[in-house]
Amino acid sequence: MQLSTSHKADSPGERGAALLITFLVLIVVVMIAYQVNRITANEQIEARRSLVLTKMDFAIDAAFLQVEQDLLADAEEEGEEEGGEGDPQENPGAAIAGAGGEEGEGGGEGESGPVDSFNDEWATIQSTNIGDQDLSVYVIDEDRKFNILSMLAEDVEEAQEAQVIVARILDGCRNGTRVDIQSGTAEDMARAMKNFLEDRIGGTFPSPNHLADPDAGVIMPLSMREFVAIEPFSAHHFQDYLDEDGNRVHAIDCFLTVYSSPAIGPEGESQLGYTINVNTAPLPVLAGLFDPSLVDSSLWREIIDHRNEEQESEDGAQDEEPQLDEYGEPMVATKEFQATTDLESLPTMEGLDPETRDLVMARFKVDSQVFSITITARESTLMDQGMDPHELSREERERAERAGTDLVRTVRRVLWRQGGEEVGIHILALWDVLDHTPLELLDVEE
Repeated sequence: MQLSTSHKADSPGERGAALLITFLVLIVVVMIAYQVNRITANEQIEARRSLVLTKMDFAIDAAFLQVEQDLLADAEEEGEEEGGEGDPQENPGAAIAGAGGEEGEGGGEGESGPVDSFNDEWATIQSTNIGDQDLSVYVIDEDRKFNILSMLAEDVEEAQEAQVIVARILDGCRNGTRVDIQSGTAEDMARAMKNFLEDRIGGTFPSPNHLADPDAGVIMPLSMREFVAIEPFSAHHFQDYLDEDGNRVHAIDCFLTVYSSPAIGPEGESQLGYTINVNTAPLPVLAGLFDPSLVDSSLWREIIDHRNEEQESEDGAQDEEPQLDEYGEPMVATKEFQATTDLESLPTMEGLDPETRDLVMARFKVDSQVFSITITARESTLMDQGMDPHELSREERERAERAGTDLVRTVRRVLWRQGGEEVGIHILALWDVLDHTPLELLDVEE
């Protein structure tokens, strides 16, 4: 008997095609499951990263508030000490419009006032923990830097001199590194800065309306990093890092600023618009203020040597066990200039003629009003690598932290600490996320 076609067994070709289709469907299902798993895993990683960054931001914001309170307490303490000495006069260097107010051309003559130096608590890098989040707090005073807005002075000669100073500072700020800025390039940079500030309204650069003043002809920058948009500047000029030889390379905004307070003389005449805190100014800034033919460069080394000389206690005895910083290095109190007239005791100053000596002191002060607070939150992998951060030297930890294995969030805030009778905090830059972790600018580098 012959079977009907519907009851015949499938041919080998049909069975093979069905098996192939089933196998392809299985592959598609596996691929879909794999893709869903990958997407879910990535979303979990991103969600965890967002959660960690949110925790970092809250911790950083809390740390900012604490540092602001510390700076206020420091100003109030100095104000009480000044008042306790029977000096009811308002210190002219404490307010933004009076950094040189009562001091005349000598800058430090008259009554003593507040002093800011490396002996202050804010001047030491501090590690803290807020909400199980490890933070590093680095505070520097903007008054240690030269303000580039001096190049906008109405007096043509004063503006030109400020441009020369900016060029000298740029020329010396990376000496001894593989990315040293040559003299010609430094001059081009200073010229480009000045042109950028003066020509932004009529140029092709971004011009924020809330900062534009067509009558003045200039637009004030919000930060030094705005100059990255013009030649010959590059992104690396605004970053701290270690070069191939292990040398510390600092961003140019470690030496130049747009934030510091203007210094107005007793008759409303400025000294290049801004004065520098002689207790904290780095060597490139000190050396850039004057032409070496006018002021011998040995003066700047004498200033640095003086403020790094250990300060003896009142009874002449030294502490047996000094406190250690976060790198395990001893913290000792060093000498500081209580007034700019203290500079007169330096050997090189004694050899200057009176006019030059007064000019040198007129460009310095001993207090600071503007501070930049940089806080770095870090999810470190040092412990996972078997390294205890507290047992590492400064160089070892800095290299490990720059290995790219940590989740890092670095934020900067700039504020003006108003002095005088009414001490207060005014924020100039609220929340500036940096693309690098700052290196501490050492006063004495090997």
